[in-house]
Amino acid sequence: MAQLVERYVRNVQATSSNLVISTRIRHRGGGVFFFCGDPAQCRDEGNNMESVKETKRLILRKFRPDDAADVFEYLAEPDVNCFRDMRVESVRRACEVIGKRISDEKEEYLAICLKETGKVIGEVFSCAEEHAEDAFSPCWMLNPKFRGKGYAYEAVEAYFDHLFYDRAARRIYIYTEDYNVPCQKLCEKLGMRREGLFIELISFVNDPDGSPKYENTYQYAVLKREWEQRRAERHSNAARGTV
Repeated sequence: MAQLVERYVRNVQATSSNLVISTRIRHRGGGVFFFCGDPAQCRDEGNNMESVKETKRLILRKFRPDDAADVFEYLAEPDVNCFRDMRVESVRRACEVIGKRISDEKEEYLAICLKETGKVIGEVFSCAEEHAEDAFSPCWMLNPKFRGKGYAYEAVEAYFDHLFYDRAARRIYIYTEDYNVPCQKLCEKLGMRREGLFIELISFVNDPDGSPKYENTYQYAVLKREWEQRRAERHSNAARGTV
């Protein structure tokens, strides 16, 4: 794994009784981002926040420090157990998390933004397999306030396009809990096939008695050739006016 090239410079200043910590992070793309104890003062000093994908209603782009308040909205209380360890307790903590997302070279984190307002309503992220760099396992989260409007499907479909055509993915697969029916339906709508059910695969939280609560987990997957076939069929149907 490539070493991080970001430089961290911490300046500690005592102002009255307050301790302010500021951090300059050099992004691998060349820009500089400034984080501080006050999330309202976080700012971008570079131009590396380009959009990666756009849809009719959404933009998938790199995170910015000033996304902290929006990120806090959906990370304050994740409602799926596999995201529990990503919980943040404040906007300030969300700002720190964004700093890690920006500098991460192993995983790609993209903000899901409303094109009309610019508000961040969720995120998609993934990393390539260590021993199969053309296989990706993505995840996504959406602010509960914006569910039921088709945003998740729109964002994930665009992200799969990005993985297949921009990052040379051959295979995309995801894991989802057996109780997460909305995610299962989304996978099926995206043309993914259910490959198996793993009984008590992993534990993210504990039961009230302190013992691990193991999750039954489905695996879904789609190959690039299957994705291209689906895409061709959709275009053909659209041309005939049947979609």
